[in-house]
Amino acid sequence: MNIRTDISQNKIAQSQTFNNPSAEKEFKLGWTIRKKLMVIMFIAGLTPMFTITYFSMDRMESTLLQINKERLVSLREGKKLQIEHYFNQIGNQILTFSNNHMVVDAMRKFSETFNQVGDNTEITFGKEQENKLKKRYSYQQENTPGAPSNGVKAWFPKGQSSQILQSLYISENSHPIGEKHKLDAASDKSLYSRHHANYHPTIREFLEKFGYYDIFLVDAETGYIVYSVFKEVDYATNLKTGPYSKTGIGRAFQSALNAKDTNAVIMDDFAPYEPSYNSAAAFIASPIFESGKKIGVLIFQAPIDRIDAVMTSNNSWKKVGLGDSGEVYLVGQDLKLRNNSRFLIEAPEDYFKSLEKMGVNSNLIEKSKALNTSIGLNQISTQGTKSSTQGQTNFEIFEDYRGVSVLSAYSPINILGLKWGILAEIDEAEAFA
Repeated sequence: MNIRTDISQNKIAQSQTFNNPSAEKEFKLGWTIRKKLMVIMFIAGLTPMFTITYFSMDRMESTLLQINKERLVSLREGKKLQIEHYFNQIGNQILTFSNNHMVVDAMRKFSETFNQVGDNTEITFGKEQENKLKKRYSYQQENTPGAPSNGVKAWFPKGQSSQILQSLYISENSHPIGEKHKLDAASDKSLYSRHHANYHPTIREFLEKFGYYDIFLVDAETGYIVYSVFKEVDYATNLKTGPYSKTGIGRAFQSALNAKDTNAVIMDDFAPYEPSYNSAAAFIASPIFESGKKIGVLIFQAPIDRIDAVMTSNNSWKKVGLGDSGEVYLVGQDLKLRNNSRFLIEAPEDYFKSLEKMGVNSNLIEKSKALNTSIGLNQISTQGTKSSTQGQTNFEIFEDYRGVSVLSAYSPINILGLKWGILAEIDEAEAFA
């Protein structure tokens, strides 16, 4: 009974309130104030949360940036030490080898007997041998991207000794192309071939142990390459007047020939080289002396694979902390790559599409495809490459050669007197993921 009475009285009160305009206005005003207070309190509660979140995100981004900077700088400096040490080792090796008594003897004996091979009555170089050698040159022209249409005629050796030795050690050599170095000596019984049988196994072993592409002995007086380990088409040619005299090997020879320092080490930078099918080649040269007289020049053809292995960590970028998009690479004064791009190795189709998108010359792209390399071909004109080759060290964010924003730690690097740049980079999107 009491409950019913309370409900009834409450209904009467409500009825009186809503029937009273003044009371209704007071009720609405009170409700509006309460809503405003609730909103104010809600906003007041969220503001600290948003403020904390904003500063936390900003601090997190700064922390990630610092972590990535330290990682990239560490990788850059580590690779810089490795590659500088490697080339210093090459410099020390060529100096030691050029002063080695065996090499000095080999230089003198190959030079003395080079022009005598034509006097050996057991050697035949007629039309059959000439055609066989020209067939090898046709193969060279067909497999060299960008080769001149008259390559066979332009490259074919003019001198009798050059033709005979190329015939004996290249076209008549039963080992396939790329394995001509396995022949210890031709069967012509010439004095030259007897010297070859004596010295070649030791020099070949040195090349294989240290991974050089090729090793040459060049006569100082005549300019002829009197010995080569791998016996490509530059073997027995003349570096003063021959078809490769204006290439990297010719420049390295002339520089070593003109050097006054007995311990001179000269490096000619990477550039396309026709005897190596227009792949990029670099040459390191040092003069050879006997009793104070310069009798020849020792030349190493730089080992691209070894340089690539150092810079790419044997294609194990993730293991060294470079994730899915990071890489460390070298550029020369021409801003062209001195080791292969990670993206060419891992995803060549995407790599070449990005070059097309960036407006790279189509002929250059096709050449890179044919040779399956970016070394000496892909020019990278970015803020980092320009600054590093001008001697600057820094850490910045900019677009790389694919048009992708990257974090980049760059620095200059000295390679046997050549001023290169080294850059360690990772995509910005991955760095802040």
